[in-house]
Amino acid sequence: MSALIAGVLLPSEAGRPLEAVTFQADDLSFLRQTVGGDVQTVDLLRPAAALYVREDADRLGAPVNRRATLLRRAANPGRRGEYICGDAILVGPSEENGRITSVPADYSDVLLAENSRFRVEFQPPEGGRHLPLPWPIWPEVFLAYAEGLRIGRALPRQAVRVIPA
Repeated sequence: MSALIAGVLLPSEAGRPLEAVTFQADDLSFLRQTVGGDVQTVDLLRPAAALYVREDADRLGAPVNRRATLLRRAANPGRRGEYICGDAILVGPSEENGRITSVPADYSDVLLAENSRFRVEFQPPEGGRHLPLPWPIWPEVFLAYAEGLRIGRALPRQAVRVIPA
């Protein structure tokens, strides 16, 4: 029996809320059904995680997933011009044996928080000391990601991390 994995579903439609999901680690049919086809992994570097998206979503004209795109751009400074299309599932980084892990608290605690406020901090891609911004404080997590990326243009090699205020 495989492990139960916790993830976060990021629908491409802005009006649909994020959703906590659980599935068996070896249940690729759940991933395929949720994203609507064959899956592709998009690695997030800082904090480490992975997005599962439909492999050919952009070619098929799937809508841009603004929320998944913000996560990718924030975590991967070298990929700031790229987009994610279609629904996505956020999980943890894969283990060395390729097994999927559950979404890290660095993501789930802010993405699934209710009635919270958020700050931004910057991280060197290779790890090391974080540079927190004491202000401003944002009332919505994806607004914090978007503004963090805007502010982060001055720090193009830094990953953007959103944390509870």
